[in-house]
Amino acid sequence: MSPFGVLTNKTEVTTVITRDVTITWEDPILQKDEKCKLKKVISATGVKTKQEDGSFKMIDELNQLEFHYEERPYDFCNHTFFKLSNLRNAYIELPKIADQQALLLFNRQHGMCLSYKTLKLVQCQPVEEQWYKLSQTMVILSFKDPSSCMGFIEAELQHTSKQCIMERYPYYKPWPIPLVWNPKTKQITNGMHCLEAYKDLRVEAVNCSDSKTNQQWMFEPDRSQMIGSREEIGPLLAQHHQYIEDKNIERENALLSEIKEIYCGNLQHRKYTTQLLAENNGIQAAIANNLPRCSRLKPNGVHLIVQQCKEMNVTVGGEKKKCGYEPRFDSYTIGRDGFSLHPF
Repeated sequence: MSPFGVLTNKTEVTTVITRDVTITWEDPILQKDEKCKLKKVISATGVKTKQEDGSFKMIDELNQLEFHYEERPYDFCNHTFFKLSNLRNAYIELPKIADQQALLLFNRQHGMCLSYKTLKLVQCQPVEEQWYKLSQTMVILSFKDPSSCMGFIEAELQHTSKQCIMERYPYYKPWPIPLVWNPKTKQITNGMHCLEAYKDLRVEAVNCSDSKTNQQWMFEPDRSQMIGSREEIGPLLAQHHQYIEDKNIERENALLSEIKEIYCGNLQHRKYTTQLLAENNGIQAAIANNLPRCSRLKPNGVHLIVQQCKEMNVTVGGEKKKCGYEPRFDSYTIGRDGFSLHPF
């Protein structure tokens, strides 16, 4: 805003000519005065992903925080920062310490960590056999030996050293394929199967399912190696609310997906039931599907043909046979469905 109102809606514009006045402004230089007295609020570890608009999102699962920041870097006070999108005068610094920091592989449902030594669930502890790291291609590596990773061999989780450190995924598929972590679905996968954990501490390869929480794995920093500490939680409320909001959206999307699967399953079940009923009695199948009176469903392969029968009122009498009285109209009797007429 200015004395002349809104001059422009573009943030990158620094000069506007209006009437007989040229208005020029510049970004604040934070090296001046006492603005280099920055206040660190928290130091932690998160997973960074790029958004469709070019911005970035970083999720800190341990502290339940979500940061959205711009792609443009700001250099001041001998540091490089990125401006947070949803918090005024707040910046995030991304020090290059990910390669040196050990991560624990945590299963969300069972609340336990995966031991790289035994490849089973164990209680989370700050020990080397539970330390992992992620490569640039999200391959899960041993922190102690980055040339070693994991793969599936006949549904069994095993160690491997094939193509663990690669700048990009190869065109050919080495066997076993190194396991990678999908930060969106939280699944550990080789592209065909996912790692699932069980109560008896076992893990194995199964078909992937976004609705199963025992297939969701989190990488958390070893708390004994975390640097810095939280000084104030007030400025982080926006990030916490963003985290909670996105988690709620994830749950809603998962619920909608489950409802869709159930609905489609019910439609398929209804289709098969109708086909079986039509094979036995077309009129009853039509009644079960709320079709107009005197309709009949006739099976035709995987499809059904709707036939409209002629409706007529008749007076039915009874005729005694050796099994007792039977209904009769002229030379017809009533079928077991109670509607159709059949030769007596």
